[in-house]
Amino acid sequence: MSTRHDRNYRSWDGGGDDPPHTDVVLDPLSDPATDEFGRRLWLRGTWQDTAKFYRRLSEVFARITVVNGGTEDGVDISSEDHDCLFADFDVTTGEARHLTLKGGSTGNVLRDWIYRGRPPLLDAEFGVWSSSSTARSKNNLCLRHHHEDGEPIRYAYVLGSRPIWQASYVTHVWWWSVCLTAHFCAKYFWHKILGFKDD
Repeated sequence: MSTRHDRNYRSWDGGGDDPPHTDVVLDPLSDPATDEFGRRLWLRGTWQDTAKFYRRLSEVFARITVVNGGTEDGVDISSEDHDCLFADFDVTTGEARHLTLKGGSTGNVLRDWIYRGRPPLLDAEFGVWSSSSTARSKNNLCLRHHHEDGEPIRYAYVLGSRPIWQASYVTHVWWWSVCLTAHFCAKYFWHKILGFKDD
């Protein structure tokens, strides 16, 4: 097995160069940044998540717009984000999803989200496998989430990581939750019980 490190457009990781926490527009395809050879850095298909958050504690992120999602997600809330507020997000889907929340992230409030575009299967996943933390992602509240097309937001979760939905129009894709839980258990057995590592 091999693993690759994500290349994300913007990451809030406490590394000293975090983007602002409010009033942020993320539009990689309009970013004029180039490498040392003058080639554009951000072409479609060259980044995984447009906005990634990890190891944030009791912080507020507000009025963030994702214009172009990546090859995975528009927003990835990952690896021990606790008790944060993610408010007024306007998210265009990545190729796979609008939102993934995982890695033991707990007690977060995701308030007033608009979802744009439709990925093939799901709009949101919760509690999926993360190499950085196998803890459950519990007690996450999704308040007033709506899709621009007026249809329900499709979501699934790993057993033990069910989100709390309020004033939102959603549908649970139960069979995909079963698949996600089976995948999580298989990865856990492979890595934690048998001790195999990714190359």
